[in-house]
Amino acid sequence: MASAGARPETKLTDNIEGVEASAPTTADEYARMERKRRLRRLLLLALKKRAEELEAEEKARGEGAVTHADVRFEIPTETKVSSTDT
Repeated sequence: MASAGARPETKLTDNIEGVEASAPTTADEYARMERKRRLRRLLLLALKKRAEELEAEEKARGEGAVTHADVRFEIPTETKVSSTDT
């Protein structure tokens, strides 16, 4: 028995990979879900492409090669401490 102040029933969703467990009930819901799927696919493709570009850059640099983009700051390897320092 539903009381007058009861909350309306909500859809259960399965958040694994953003896939909704329930079927869309309206054309607007279906269109929204399709847009989300397309955007998710485009994002994954863009991330994959960027990862491939980074791997190609690493390969081009080779092992141990240092470029200007790698040098951020210099850390001294030896620190001289005088006896007057407290």
